[in-house]
Amino acid sequence: MGKRIYIKNVLINSCCEFWGDILSIILTLLILCIIVILHEWGHFIVAKKSGVLVEEFAVGMGPKLFSVKRGETMYSLRLIPIGGYCKMADEVEEGSQKLGFNQVSLPKRIAISFAGPFMNFVLAFLVFVFITMCTGYSTVNVTSVIENTPAYNAGIKPGDKIVNYAGHNIHTRDEMEYYKAKYADDYVSVVVKRNGEKINTELAAQKTEKGYSLGLQLDYKAPLINVMDYNGENITKGSVLSYFSQGYWGLVSMVKIMVLSFADLFTGSVAVSELSGPIGVTTAVGSVYQEAARVSIWAVVLSMLNMVALLSVNLGIINLFPLPALDGGRIIIYIVELFVGRELPKSVEAMIHAIGFVLIMGLGVIIAFNDILKLV
Repeated sequence: MGKRIYIKNVLINSCCEFWGDILSIILTLLILCIIVILHEWGHFIVAKKSGVLVEEFAVGMGPKLFSVKRGETMYSLRLIPIGGYCKMADEVEEGSQKLGFNQVSLPKRIAISFAGPFMNFVLAFLVFVFITMCTGYSTVNVTSVIENTPAYNAGIKPGDKIVNYAGHNIHTRDEMEYYKAKYADDYVSVVVKRNGEKINTELAAQKTEKGYSLGLQLDYKAPLINVMDYNGENITKGSVLSYFSQGYWGLVSMVKIMVLSFADLFTGSVAVSELSGPIGVTTAVGSVYQEAARVSIWAVVLSMLNMVALLSVNLGIINLFPLPALDGGRIIIYIVELFVGRELPKSVEAMIHAIGFVLIMGLGVIIAFNDILKLV
């Protein structure tokens, strides 16, 4: 009897894990579709406004399931739910009302290339604003300081505003937490603003059971939209504009943190094995979903939206890398051509991007292999 119950429990757990993995894959595909389609939509809109002939705007990849033509553009839905693409004509015959991508001016080509990453940042900004309205936010204004802690010994007082940590200007708590973890155990400079005057001091975060602590509390603004049954007392809401401001600084701080993280990768401070590809992202999405599902449906919604913002910023930054085959690489080529006064032969440019594409695919294979090793 006991053996039957054990086998039954194993089967139930295996079934739950299986459907949990399927759900993680579906959620990841949905998130990636949203951010890639919006990225391509950015290219699409600016290309249209620039007079470029857009031959197709596709949702998904692979074989075509459905299509409809509006004007000169075909809009299609394709079988594989991974992103999408915006196909522009390279050149068109003289006399056409539209131009090919290579026939418009270099500034327009730069604008079209930049529009994709820009839309990723716009999406992240809007998501951050909504999340902030639903969860509230912490400022960098000190409300209290615990005695005999790093902040207390450094002379930080209630009412101070932390404006610089370890030589980095900060606007959000996330930035401060990032630098606090990065420079853990080290004495770092801290600048606070008190009564309009900047005061310099030094401190080292103290290690506790919950991580590294400075021994201070920061001002917290209550949610504007109460979807999480928030019942905080004596905590005020910020102005509507402040939530948009916090969304903006949330975007800026995330971009800054990610750029610094990528810089650590190139300097060797972070190993390539730390990078995550689609498999690692799927695992992360699944973990976040499971944690949020234990709280409420709104916790799931907000957590998944946060993943959308995180991955959207990632896609925007990576695409702006000055590497061939990426938007950033194309922009660099167009800027050089603009200053030199002549363009590269199209065959040479195509070869440069082809080499870049092969290198990027190679890196993708390495990252995927690392993801698999982490699962083993």
